[in-house]
Amino acid sequence: MKLVVNAIIVSTAQATAEALALGRKAGLEWDTMLDTLAHSTIASPWLKAKLALLKQRDFTPTMTTRLILKDIDLMLAAAQANGVEMPLTTVTRELMRTLMEEGHGEEDYMSIVKLVEKRSGLSTDRMD
Repeated sequence: MKLVVNAIIVSTAQATAEALALGRKAGLEWDTMLDTLAHSTIASPWLKAKLALLKQRDFTPTMTTRLILKDIDLMLAAAQANGVEMPLTTVTRELMRTLMEEGHGEEDYMSIVKLVEKRSGLSTDRMD
């Protein structure tokens, strides 16, 4: 069950990072985006907690990138053993691997925001 839950979490983390980069590139304010998402219909307890940390650019780990990557590998092994395709998880695995290679392995996996920002030509500094 843990892998099922974490499969949803990692895809949501990646989707959140991409959506926030898109919003920033379109000129939306960081705090406005985070506050709006936290009060939207998609705001789960998990997302609200992550958004509160993102508001402060706090990447103190609740689960490190290194550990989530280990779980992704377990997900993909289970998927292969059971004949399930997981293309989104496969792509997310490569992005998390890159994040680790760039020195963010011991930060929270939500530091994927930094990788998406960097690849989008955005600053990865605080949004003050």
